[in-house]
Amino acid sequence: MTIYNNIARGLFEKDKLVFSFMMCVEIMKQEEKITPAEWNFFLRGAAGMDKERPGMPTAPFLNNVKVWNNAFDLNKKGPLTNLI
Repeated sequence: MTIYNNIARGLFEKDKLVFSFMMCVEIMKQEEKITPAEWNFFLRGAAGMDKERPGMPTAPFLNNVKVWNNAFDLNKKGPLTNLI
């Protein structure tokens, strides 16, 4: 908390959220709550992963195929191990 407070004093308000997120991710990676494959998926998505996926369901929060593909790939543990 001391590190956050000291650094956050020098940041613009809009940048504090990003800094908090990056600190949280690093802590979670050190505690092995986020795997390197999950972090790579978050950074890069499933781009270049040509594979068969089920059709997109009808849901108000799914507004395009790319969102559905990312949600489907993130849910599957198998493809994440191939992203590194």
